[in-house]
Amino acid sequence: MPEHDRDAVPKRKCVACANDLQDPWQCDICHSYQDMKLCAVCKKAMPKKADRCNSCTAFQGPKKNLLFYAVAVTFISGIFTLISTGFTGLSYLVDRNSDTKFKVTGSDTKLLRIKVWNTGRKPSRIIGYRLRFPRQLMLDDATLVQSDGDSVIQPGNPVNVGVTVKEFVRSLRPGSKDDRYTKDEIRTLLSDQKQPLILQMEIDVEESGHLWNLADHPFVVPKTDQISADRIKDFILGRIPDFG
Repeated sequence: MPEHDRDAVPKRKCVACANDLQDPWQCDICHSYQDMKLCAVCKKAMPKKADRCNSCTAFQGPKKNLLFYAVAVTFISGIFTLISTGFTGLSYLVDRNSDTKFKVTGSDTKLLRIKVWNTGRKPSRIIGYRLRFPRQLMLDDATLVQSDGDSVIQPGNPVNVGVTVKEFVRSLRPGSKDDRYTKDEIRTLLSDQKQPLILQMEIDVEESGHLWNLADHPFVVPKTDQISADRIKDFILGRIPDFG
């Protein structure tokens, strides 16, 4: 081949320093061997058997996705942290006011006893009590009054409250205007009932505020608890007059 044609042929470049190669196997300048591979990420030359690039630290071959996985795991962990923080914040906002619950715990002939607790951060107040009877029990629904305990429920320890009624009103017999069921009939029903009759105790609670009320004004919420009539039989019969 003529001399000028040989000069026209482009020479190979060193994979490390990019200078023209005189020796196809080793660079005369940086002495890098040309039997090398290029990094899959930064394209810099590196030994064929190397698993990790010295320039960009990227793994090669099957390990090249480790960095991606590490970043993905870090990202997902961050998302879960944000979600967890969000739930914690939401929980704080929901619970920052009052949150009142109650349970009927027992009775005697004069009082119906309930336990009330407040899991919020501000006090609440009970403003009403009702006892609703099933039709089979032959008694009209009644409004009760508090006679024991505190109606203001502070956050923290449960409060025991006693409520009562002067007397329960016996229901009218079907089709009658003045003939009512007797106390003995109600007593017999409570004693002979195979399946328990379920009553519903209701209280009206003035909560101290809630999440969606920016003015933070109190609002009234009805709370309920279902109880068996047999559990408070003494209270029911004790509040029914003996006459009639």
